[in-house]
Amino acid sequence: MKITIIGAGNIGGAIARGLAKGNMFKASDITCTAQSQATLDKM
Repeated sequence: MKITIIGAGNIGGAIARGLAKGNMFKASDITCTAQSQATLDKM
């Protein structure tokens, strides 16, 4: 299963990191969007 998180700010980033650390999703199955590239680079 794949998941997309719209808005990778503080909350979205925390959700993405938590999902990636768990065993339900692989990091490659998680997609995040953000208004700026700098936000995505922090992840």
